[in-house]
Parts: sequence; structure tokens; C-alpha cells
Amino acid sequence: MMARRALMLVNGLGAPVGGIATVAQMTAQALTDLGLELDVLALATPHQATEGNGVQGLQMLRGFSGSKLRFVVAAWVALLRSRYDEVIVDHVNIAASIAPLAWLGLARYTVWLYGLEVFHPLPSLRGKLGLLGASRRLAISPYTRDSVLARYPRLAVRLCELALPPGSEPRDPGKRATAERRPLPSITGRARELGAQVILHVGRMVLGARDKGQAVLLRALPSVRRRLPGAQLVLAGAGEDFGRVMALASSLEPADAEAVFMPGLVSHELLDELYETCAVFAMPSVGEGFGLTYLEAMSRGKACLGANSHATPGIVRDGVSGLLVNDAGSADEVADRLVELLGDPDRAETLGRTGSALVRSMYLFPHFRQRLAAALGVS
Repeated sequence: MMARRALMLVNGLGAPVGGIATVAQMTAQALTDLGLELDVLALATPHQATEGNGVQGLQMLRGFSGSKLRFVVAAWVALLRSRYDEVIVDHVNIAASIAPLAWLGLARYTVWLYGLEVFHPLPSLRGKLGLLGASRRLAISPYTRDSVLARYPRLAVRLCELALPPGSEPRDPGKRATAERRPLPSITGRARELGAQVILHVGRMVLGARDKGQAVLLRALPSVRRRLPGAQLVLAGAGEDFGRVMALASSLEPADAEAVFMPGLVSHELLDELYETCAVFAMPSVGEGFGLTYLEAMSRGKACLGANSHATPGIVRDGVSGLLVNDAGSADEVADRLVELLGDPDRAETLGRTGSALVRSMYLFPHFRQRLAAALGVS
């Protein structure tokens, strides 16, 4: 019996940065685990960087170094010359490039729906073509699914919630690392050791995208430190908005600025250390389609602070695995919730343990692989 074949059209694969690239890598690994022979065409991946993509069993990966014309031509050639049992596209805008083949009955494809690219006022005309031309649509959360169906009630949208990537196993919340904490430079340039009341945020600093909440955390920090002088804030991540966030942090009073750390894009080793060290993970983000970063924190037994907005409440369950703020732009509300968690370590630990148990029960990679197989009808 011949093996089933699949083609993925993605923006990037290999050394992923960002949620969409992570989902592409997870999808590719799940498909190969399910026994499909998989080819991948990756628009943004450098054409020479086809090794080290992190997917075991991948048949072929072609990168196009951002050349849209070469990418689209290669996709059409692949679809017209080869017979694929599954074609999966990781963005509605990319799907638009093969939608004409679908209208002509020459191809069928499944497209992922994440959130921001299909939340009002999007999708654009191009994205709408990719959305409507799909034979199947996979939403990463109930919120994303319901948001799309509210505007396109006749579309068929299947739910396939995400999970931790392969190899990301939850840590035992009861076991703590014994390694000595390394000093970390604050934004003032002085190296300081992180203490017992660290607030950690991990996220990209991107202009014109969703608000990840770095600014409101900085505005809330002085109020938190008036009540809990040992509180410190670590903002891990990089992007074109880094300078603006740094300027906001630098505008704080010197004592508060000394408690802010912005290490940029950190290594896996340092990220593990930061998760281990922090008392609370805080990302009062608006516009989340799912929230993979919350899962990372919960898998390490950390209580989370999130916004009661978009898909976040489906992951950070208020009073169960963390706390939610109703107004993500309110520094006062964010500060009050942070003080609740930092000032009551036992409660924070209980919330963290519950979050860890939730991840173990629903959000490991085998759970995602099973959900994807069911959504695609692949046994």
C-alpha cells in the first residue's frame, strides 16, 4: 500500500520565531508521525537552510528566501504535477496564491486560522480569497473559530487547539533547579541578581500587531514596588518596538528602572532559567488567538496573569491557573493583580500546580497530534 503524501505551504520552517512558525513545525512533525510522506515549501526560509528544521522524517524542504514569485510558481508546479492526499497552508494570505487552483477543481487545501489575521477588520481581500477557497479551515481556539463564524456563518471551520511543541515536557512544580542564579544586567547597566518576586514576560515587541502588554506592565511596576519593594520585571523578547519599550522603561524613577531587565532575544538556556526563577508569568495581551506562551509558563508550574480578552481565558482560567484583568490597559488593575500573586506565594504555587496539571491533561504534543489527525480524518 502506498504511503499517503502531504504538501505544506508555509511562511517559514526551521529555527522558528513566533507562534505561526511554531505551529508549522508542529504540524509537519505531526503529519510525519502519522505516516504521511511530507514535502514543505517555505517562503521565508533561506534556500540553503534546509537542514536542522527540527522535523523528524521530513521528505523534502525547499526554502525561497522570501521570493514570492518563485514560491508561488513552485507551489503551482507541485500541485499540478504531483498527487497529494493533503495540502496544508499556514496562512490565509499564502493560501490566496493557490485559491485559483481550488476554484478550477485542480487542488484542495486546508488552511490554519490563528486569530490576528482573521480578526476584524481582517482578513484583507487577499486573505479572504485564501479563506473562502479552502476546503477545510482549522481554528486554533474556540474564540478564533467563533470570531470567524460570526462574520462568515456558512463556512465550515473545525477546531484544532494547539499544545506544547515536541520535546517540551512539563516540569515537576515541586522540583526546583539548584543551579546558581546568574546576575542579569538591568536597563541601567548594573548587573543584579534576580530575587524572589520576579515578574516575567516573554513576547515579541512588534509594531502594528497585537498588544503584548509590556507597556502596561512597566506602568504598573512602580505601584507594585511601593507595596512590594523586592518586585522585579523581566521583559524577554525583541522586535522593532524594542526601542520604544526601552524608552518607556528608562523613563521610570531610577530605583524602579533598576528593577527592569530587558535581555532581548534570549537563549533556550537563559529562558529556562528565567522561567525557573520567576514568581509570576504576566502577559496582559490583547489579540491572542491562542496563547502558546502561557502554556510554556504553566508547564513550569507558574501562575499566569492575562487579560480577560480574546482567546486568553480559554488557557488562563481565572482563579484556577492564574488571574485575569478586565481592562488590559489599566496599570492600576494590573498592579493589584500582580500584588495578589506576588504577595501570596502559596496561592501562586497552587495556581501554578493546577496550570501544570491542565497542560499535562490537554496540551502536550501527542494531544495536538491526535486532534490534528481527527480534524484531517487521518488515521
